Amino acid sequence: PPAVILENDDGNINGLEFVDGIEPSLLILLAEYLNFTFSYNKSNQQNMWAGMIRMVIDKTADISIGDNYMYSGITGYTFSNPYKFNYEGFILPRPKPYAKWTALIHPFSLTTWVATVLSLMFTITFLRFLAKWTIKRSITSNFCYVIGNFLGVPQPEQLNSLTFRLFLAFWLLSAATIIPAVYRSGFISYVTSPPSPRAIETIRDLSEQSSLRIATIMGDFFLQNSTVPCEVKLAKKMLKTNITQMMYLIGTGSWAAESSLDHLQYFTAKYYPPSARNNNLRFYILKELFYPTRSCMILQKDSPLKSSIDRGLQLLM
Repeated sequence: PPAVILENDDGNINGLEFVDGIEPSLLILLAEYLNFTFSYNKSNQQNMWAGMIRMVIDKTADISIGDNYMYSGITGYTFSNPYKFNYEGFILPRPKPYAKWTALIHPFSLTTWVATVLSLMFTITFLRFLAKWTIKRSITSNFCYVIGNFLGVPQPEQLNSLTFRLFLAFWLLSAATIIPAVYRSGFISYVTSPPSPRAIETIRDLSEQSSLRIATIMGDFFLQNSTVPCEVKLAKKMLKTNITQMMYLIGTGSWAAESSLDHLQYFTAKYYPPSARNNNLRFYILKELFYPTRSCMILQKDSPLKSSIDRGLQLLM
């Protein structure tokens, strides 16, 4: 779907009784324009694409319709003009928001946390160094004083030395005031609306995602001959399946899927549309698309139908 929709009265693809979609509608228009009748033959091959092509080559069928330009390097049949251009892509489950308890650490990145801890250690050590030359204070009292100011807790004992005052004034303005303010605001926003991990946007990122398997109807056809390391790695994660099983696997939220862009857009619009309560879709389509495809009809070699079908397609397009 939406190129071809196969259904019966129960809405199950098994026991086919009804054919609908863009390409069957196109075939009906061509039949009306060129004044011919047709019937569908279902391939019995496990590899349905190879079965469709084989039926044309063996002359048990006159036409095969679909993303057939992928076979342009194989002889034995004739192409019609393309009637649709498309891409292949991936659909992925949208990242789930972080748990609310992670708001304790998420306001700062790892780099900021490391810098903050180092700042505290430096301040405590330097304050202890100053205390040796002015007022005698233990390392424990220095630690409590610095941490207390950092957390915004009032201190029962104040410093009287001018050296201490100047140092603490600088440190409190630069760190103990700014960092806690930023942390508190970040903490409140994260608890109010928990953020999600960064979404995967490229094929390379997808290949590095170890938690996702990939379902595909076509198998690893598009990536099996690639020499790009990330694509080779991605091809090994693909599991060939049928459309019914693929939709089930996507619905679990732990699988991605590879298919034509039209099919992926149809899938998200029909089965997981945004609602009035929630405008965020459960799934999204990877930004990086690949393998531009051209849909056409495959005819028997040197078929006399080619010129008529090409003329009909040009008028209909």
